[in-house]
Amino acid sequence: MKKPRRVLYFNLMAGISRGFGIAIGATAIGALFLYILGKLATLNIPWLGEFISDIALIVQNNLRLR
Repeated sequence: MKKPRRVLYFNLMAGISRGFGIAIGATAIGALFLYILGKLATLNIPWLGEFISDIALIVQNNLRLR
């Protein structure tokens, strides 16, 4: 290794890029999931409506505890 600073720099940049990519990807997948779930909610499928209401109840209970 002739230039350890260069190796450290590239590893740092690779780590930052990887972390940023994971964050953007997780956000996109989460948004897509919520979009599809919202579209399915408009179809009035009984078991899906119960599932969504359970999630809303869990979120409300967690917000009340804070």
